[in-house]
Amino acid sequence: MSVRIAGLFLSLALVLPGLPACARAQVSVLTPASADPGRLDDAQRREQIATLEARLAEARARVAADVTRLQDQLVDAREALVADLAARDPVYAEEIAAFRREVQDIASTPEGLAALARYNAGDRVEAIALLDGLRQARDTARRARQDVESAAEARRIATLALDARGKGDPAFDTGAVIARYEAVVRLDPLHAPDWHRLAMLYRAAGRAEDAAAAEARAEALSAP
Repeated sequence: MSVRIAGLFLSLALVLPGLPACARAQVSVLTPASADPGRLDDAQRREQIATLEARLAEARARVAADVTRLQDQLVDAREALVADLAARDPVYAEEIAAFRREVQDIASTPEGLAALARYNAGDRVEAIALLDGLRQARDTARRARQDVESAAEARRIATLALDARGKGDPAFDTGAVIARYEAVVRLDPLHAPDWHRLAMLYRAAGRAEDAAAAEARAEALSAP
């Protein structure tokens, strides 16, 4: 074993006893990539390590099973208490039913379930802040979806207005149709054909700079 590697193991031997158990477990797994496995081979100790690793895995499995069993028992005990109180108090029965419906909705997503776990662990401020953030994110997504749906409807109407302009209808001059397509791209700025039509209309209105900007936007959206 090289002096450098020997020094590393000596350092670990000195450091490990002072670390928390979880940290010691992680550090002890590490072996330098430059170490020669042949020089470190010790069949007896490797067998001992393999046996201990297997026993540790079994212990973790037993603990996990115990935790699951205790959690189930705790849930059953809480549900029995709630059922008993609800049976004796109809008002409470209504309140708990309404409360449970709301909480079950929160728990229907992984993010909501994580927030509920924090709430139940006592971190109520952070849990409610997380739920507020989720609501705001969903509100943003809902608004974006509504805007896209509204844009699709406005686009259909603008297409008719563009056709009416082409037929020479004085109620639908170039400026009026431009206003319609500008409203469409405000709602949904990611539809390239809308920008192409705007560029054409801007050129017809003598707005060369706006036409160039709209055409550039259309080309950017059309690029693979």
